[in-house]
Amino acid sequence: AETVEERQERKENVRLMIEQGRHTADQGELEMAEKNFLGAIRLDPRNREAYRGLADVYAKLGQNAEAGETYKFLLQLDPQDDTVMVKLADLAETEGDLEAAIRYLEKAVLINDNLAPRFARLAELLKQLGQYPTALEAASQAVDLEPQNPKYLDMLAEISILTGNKNLAETAWQNLR
Repeated sequence: AETVEERQERKENVRLMIEQGRHTADQGELEMAEKNFLGAIRLDPRNREAYRGLADVYAKLGQNAEAGETYKFLLQLDPQDDTVMVKLADLAETEGDLEAAIRYLEKAVLINDNLAPRFARLAELLKQLGQYPTALEAASQAVDLEPQNPKYLDMLAEISILTGNKNLAETAWQNLR
């Protein structure tokens, strides 16, 4: 069995490897960052920060399948991690799978419903798929959270017109002015 000292030393090594992984990733040394995160995972197979770093490195390397698998494993470790859902939405959008991107963003906003950019992005994706009524709801949420944001007001006006809601479009234009 591991002594208290050994456990502390292992924890410290994991922390240092993750720190080094982040630093090398920021420097663009992605292969070295990958090695650091994998080393941390070897010492602590359930360390979420190490997996997050590794997944981000895979995404930066364009290894979308590996990034996706790693993010999905992170969701198994923490099913309520809305930031991972947003990362999965990013990957799905990169792959051209807008439906999957929407599903992940919808889950993310269910968990954390106070980030306007997520609602705006959701509205944009829904609009691209012609799902105007749902896009209107998402755009309205973004405006509710940031009523002075011209980008969101403009989006709300545009989607209001697409859904035939003249009154809402007028209100959005008034607020935009």
